[in-house]
Amino acid sequence: MASAQTASRQSGATERSAQRAETKQTRTESRADTRTSGQQERTERQGQRQQGQTERTEARQQGQTERTESRAYAAQNIANDWDGHHYDDDDDDWGWALAGAAVGATAGYIAGAATATPNYVTVLPCTPTVVPYGGVSYYGCGGTWYNRSYVDGSVTYVTVTPPPGY
Repeated sequence: MASAQTASRQSGATERSAQRAETKQTRTESRADTRTSGQQERTERQGQRQQGQTERTEARQQGQTERTESRAYAAQNIANDWDGHHYDDDDDDWGWALAGAAVGATAGYIAGAATATPNYVTVLPCTPTVVPYGGVSYYGCGGTWYNRSYVDGSVTYVTVTPPPGY
């Protein structure tokens, strides 16, 4: 009878050992599945972030293109309205000065835009040499010349070619 009990215990131990091995195998497979699933989710999120970044970059570039085209259109309209002596809409001194400043600033902006990089600063890097020419003030700083302009409602100084003689 003792040997039957021993055999029964050994049989039970063998079964439990087999169950533990099977449980361990199931856990290992489950962990591997979880890791694979997590990696796939991370890869998908990374792809979504990259796509979002690409879309935002494209939207910024499109906005810049539209603003540049709008400024060029405005410059053409100003040039068409200018008759060499005064601005058609305003015959007083302010109109004259504003027309000259607008034409000069626009021409300066267009000249700067042709280089495909934003060539403006919000603060001049020095105390400038101010040279009035053709109703436009040119601001010289260490060999670089600027016209005062506005970008998004703020005063800026756009890089331009020097006035004649400088």
